[in-house]
Amino acid sequence: MLEIETDSISGLGSFLNAIQDFGDRVAELSHLDLSAALVGAPQKLIQSTPPPLRYLYLMRRKAQTTHDAYIDYYFHNHSNFGFITPNISGYTQFHVDAAMSSEAAKRLGVGTTVVDSVSELSIESLDLFFEGIGDGRLGIEAAEDEARFVDRDNSVSFLCSAETIVP
Repeated sequence: MLEIETDSISGLGSFLNAIQDFGDRVAELSHLDLSAALVGAPQKLIQSTPPPLRYLYLMRRKAQTTHDAYIDYYFHNHSNFGFITPNISGYTQFHVDAAMSSEAAKRLGVGTTVVDSVSELSIESLDLFFEGIGDGRLGIEAAEDEARFVDRDNSVSFLCSAETIVP
């Protein structure tokens, strides 16, 4: 996963022009059809330094829920689970802009995906994280809340190591 973060998306067009041939340059190293571009607004709810591990949950809204209603509930209600999850060092909600993500994917030569948000948990130690959520109650409560607005069958999560490269 390559993540590029900036404080503003106002220069997105010129940025995409600058890396127009990105897909061609990395084609031999990656599966472009399994790659995606997500453009949106990160909401850093619990600030952290770059962690060794990140849990990422790419979430899709239920079909009968609008994107705006989804984001509203996710930010104002479901975010409480991030604040009570033990042994995490950071929590970010990334609110995806589908139209801008689609344009970025076309210009970068990568596949597309339609998600409404990404929950990002910063984790210092997997053992400590599992110790904190060991009884499973928090996961059950979060899943019950997600049943209101998340299409869990078409959402995906994964854990990855993180490396920050600053120019």
